[in-house]
Amino acid sequence: MVMASPAPPWPVRVLLLLLPPLVALAVWMDGQRYDPGLLDFQKGGNPGSELAKMFPDTLGLLKKMGTIREYTEANLYEYINGHADFFIGAGFRRLTVVEYGPPGARQPTLVADVYDMGKPMQAFGVFTDQKGSQAEAVNVGDMAFVSDRTLGFIKDIYYVRLAAFAADTPLLEAARLLAGKIQSRAGATSGFTFAFPDLGTTGETRFIKENYRGMAFLNNVVERIFTGEKGEVRTAFLVNGTPATTQDLEKSMLAFLQGEGIKYQTSATQGQAKIYRVTDPYEGDWFFAVGQDRLLGVFGPCQPEHLQRLGEAAQPPDVTRKSPSNVQDLP
Repeated sequence: MVMASPAPPWPVRVLLLLLPPLVALAVWMDGQRYDPGLLDFQKGGNPGSELAKMFPDTLGLLKKMGTIREYTEANLYEYINGHADFFIGAGFRRLTVVEYGPPGARQPTLVADVYDMGKPMQAFGVFTDQKGSQAEAVNVGDMAFVSDRTLGFIKDIYYVRLAAFAADTPLLEAARLLAGKIQSRAGATSGFTFAFPDLGTTGETRFIKENYRGMAFLNNVVERIFTGEKGEVRTAFLVNGTPATTQDLEKSMLAFLQGEGIKYQTSATQGQAKIYRVTDPYEGDWFFAVGQDRLLGVFGPCQPEHLQRLGEAAQPPDVTRKSPSNVQDLP
């Protein structure tokens, strides 16, 4: 004979009856919570509010659609899942997304993603990673590329990516209009007036974040390829800094060469810049110039005129115009 289980006390029965609606209420209330800083762009407390105000209501014949969206480190993965870590590791601070379309359109034909990368060099690093090998250079902002229906450009600390979803979208026109609206920080100058000398026809420019050519101390390097009239290839590299960091970089470079047993000598001076000649058994002869706030180097065949330009580029323009040199004495 099966005995029936005794019924639970009435307080327990009441609690069991109330539990489901209480759980549902808690879930609903949690869903009502939001971050007003992400939605109200007029409040000064939102770091992205000023950037959001830069977006024009129209880009040519396209009109702004929907709500401006912003993402931080905490939720960037919601927009670019799988690639958020790359941007965060490169210095990402905030992403603002704006959509545009023809009047009356229900879906956008152009999406603008504006990444605040904190520093011009960090924006440049992302730019070079994203442009792809088939990209074509265009004149927008500080530097730009276009590939199929995508256009990317940088301006000051911002990396901007425009994606078109219709073949007739005026991508270049829209990019130039938007670049004109994005204001650089007060008192800031472009981070992309790179002081490379004229070493031939300009080729690819790349950003190497760290450990340039196996030198662990050589980080945040901009590299540019040049081709001479006879087809000779020269690879120039540039590291910008302060007088103190540049001095430390020079000491690190010389200590590295000494530690590796690689011979070097001070071959020339160009104004306030020192030019070193490195006799490298692996790379061949190469040169680097140390100026007040930058270090410039070049791999490949160099004539005295190339090294004079290297020395000139290693120092501020006002110094370059006044400074004599002895690079003509180089062998």
